[in-house]
Amino acid sequence: MKKNTILYILLAFLIIANGFFLVNYLGRPGKPDGQKGPGDFIVKELNFDVSQMERFHLLNEDHRLKMKAVFENERHLKDELFNKISEKSMDETIDSITTLIGNNAKLKDVTTFYFFKNIEKICNDQQKKQLDKLINGALRREGRPSGNPPPPRKQH
Repeated sequence: MKKNTILYILLAFLIIANGFFLVNYLGRPGKPDGQKGPGDFIVKELNFDVSQMERFHLLNEDHRLKMKAVFENERHLKDELFNKISEKSMDETIDSITTLIGNNAKLKDVTTFYFFKNIEKICNDQQKKQLDKLINGALRREGRPSGNPPPPRKQH
């Protein structure tokens, strides 16, 4: 009887825990409140009208698909590179793979550039100025650390 009681308590705990996670994580459609994507930020900051929003969402979806392919290719190339660690002589192979990784980084930047260039095409003159401010502000912040700083180093 004692073994069954422990099992029933454990079962009840697991059911309650699963219920909690179902309600908190699956019960919410989309992103949790307060978490909006960069697309929503751009639409809000540029104050797009309905027509501009529709065109922007098409551009954004196309951009996301292109970038997904680029990131998948990058992951594949880096996996291939680091799988070569245990091999002996392979300087040519490493040069080839790192060149492909560099070309992929270039493609990422060019794709992002043209994404913003296409956004600019749907903007009016005032929105173009605001878009320039947003892009320049993002570029100035690019190298800065975000979040909390790293913990202090231990002195030996």
